[in-house]
Amino acid sequence: MNEVNTKVLQSLLDSVKVIVDKHNAKIKERRKRGELFNIFDVLGLDSDEVRCHSAFIGELLNVNGNHGLGSSFLDAFISATGIEKLGLNTDAENCKTDKEFYVGRVTEEEGGRVDILIHSESEKKAIIIENKIYASDGHNQLIRYNEYGNNHYGNNFIVLYLTLDGSEPYETSTKNKQGEICKYQCISYRKDILSWLDRCIELSAEKPLIREVIVQYKNLILSLTNQFMDIKVHQEFLDLITDKKNIQGIANILQSRDDFYGECFVKYLFPQLEDVAKKNGLLFSYKYIIDPHGPDLYMYFYHNEVSCPIIAFIFKHHIFKQLRWGLHHDSIRHIKTQSENDIPKKEDVKMQGKLDFFSRNPRKDGLFAFGWSYFREDLSNWENEQTIMKVINGEFADEVDRQIKNLFNYVNSDLSIKK
Repeated sequence: MNEVNTKVLQSLLDSVKVIVDKHNAKIKERRKRGELFNIFDVLGLDSDEVRCHSAFIGELLNVNGNHGLGSSFLDAFISATGIEKLGLNTDAENCKTDKEFYVGRVTEEEGGRVDILIHSESEKKAIIIENKIYASDGHNQLIRYNEYGNNHYGNNFIVLYLTLDGSEPYETSTKNKQGEICKYQCISYRKDILSWLDRCIELSAEKPLIREVIVQYKNLILSLTNQFMDIKVHQEFLDLITDKKNIQGIANILQSRDDFYGECFVKYLFPQLEDVAKKNGLLFSYKYIIDPHGPDLYMYFYHNEVSCPIIAFIFKHHIFKQLRWGLHHDSIRHIKTQSENDIPKKEDVKMQGKLDFFSRNPRKDGLFAFGWSYFREDLSNWENEQTIMKVINGEFADEVDRQIKNLFNYVNSDLSIKK
């Protein structure tokens, strides 16, 4: 980068800092006024799909709910998501909302639990909502829900796939053996739910208790979707980065994204994890990979013996999405040299204690021979500002330390392998 570009970039960064400082000052003032108090966050429910999001959204969509506003919230939801064509009768006598609705034993093509089911049995029409905050799709999940819809409602149902950013489901959830994709419509918290919540706040203007809870939930969604910046400050930021004189500098920053993450990890995260390893009598190693799909990161904790099992932290998807951890099947030598000669066999592993510490069956992922779990939800997706700052500031390392100690206690600190 030449000297002129460096000066332009420095000027841009200085201007961004001014906006960020302004944003932080407003956040500080809001905190003083108590505006950042959030009951969902206080209770640790901020990323809980079932107990928080599906439960709260489902209650608002219930025309017979205790909010006392009848079908107003449901009608607003139908409008916000553009599904008026279904023609669902939202009259209280006809329409019913169920949460965690059991649709049968899970097989290849049927069964499971629908997060939110809004249905009129008299009309044989339904809205099926699959809600995803951080969890991934179950095998054939949307196929199974479509099968339930076809069997009970014919063509008079809609499957809504709700995620933070409106992302598409995986083909393992939507494509059947014949290669056909089942029907669904993607909606997002970032756009559709926030728009709907704004309307709900308006509708509950004369019910202050309900209105304030919805406001708190809206603030939670703003935080989860990384949109908590004040609207005016956010527009000022957009105006700055799209100013013609700054476009080249922004392009340089975007081009350096992968290197930026790598440098941040080397400077801040990896030293913290090395300290965690030392405190637990382990060594720490990592692989940071950049490929066309985006950056990827593997983190390992292990004893010095070549054949000792590894505690691995691995993202399911590139760009640091859905962090999982468990006991990895590779040996230390394989991790360091990529040699395939030293992979221990599952039957050679001797663990003192049970092997069900991790919640997921090892057969679901070949990387983890002895089971795995998703990491703590608010620390498992690093693509947003709040989470990456938790990582840089040490909260992730503290949680890794706590989980490793829990694992050691669970298996009586014996992670040896039979010779």
